Amino acid sequence: MDEKRLDRIEDMLATLITMVGNSNQQVGSLNHQVGSLNEQVGSLNEQVGSLNEQVGSLNEQVGSLNQQVGNLNQQVSNLNQQQQAMQEDFDVVKVDVLEIKVELQVVKEDQSTLRSESEKQFTEVLKKLTEVQIDQDYIWKKTASNERELARLKSHLQL
Repeated sequence: MDEKRLDRIEDMLATLITMVGNSNQQVGSLNHQVGSLNEQVGSLNEQVGSLNEQVGSLNEQVGSLNQQVGNLNQQVSNLNQQQQAMQEDFDVVKVDVLEIKVELQVVKEDQSTLRSESEKQFTEVLKKLTEVQIDQDYIWKKTASNERELARLKSHLQL
């Protein structure tokens, strides 16, 4: 029995040695994998650092864009104020134009009235001048007739 036991112990030792060898191989493999993982983690850390730098740069760009948008909003606000002021000025000009149109209409009516009165006065003056001309012609005729009559009377008196 001792031999059987020894064989069994030998078998067990062989199995244990094999298991320890396998475990050592697995530990070596795991060490290799851990080294590989450490390299990958280092690479990932570098990538994360690079990404952090890029995020910082993007944050700066976003800040700059926000400032530019703020400036644009201010400019749009200024333009809206200018547009409103121009619209108010335009409304004032419209009112002025309407007032001028009304005044122009009044002037046209006055001009028409004046023209009508001028034509009426011209007609009256022309009529009076015509009457004066007729009277003057009559007076010249009468004067000529009287002159002839006087000349005849003088010639009668001198005889």
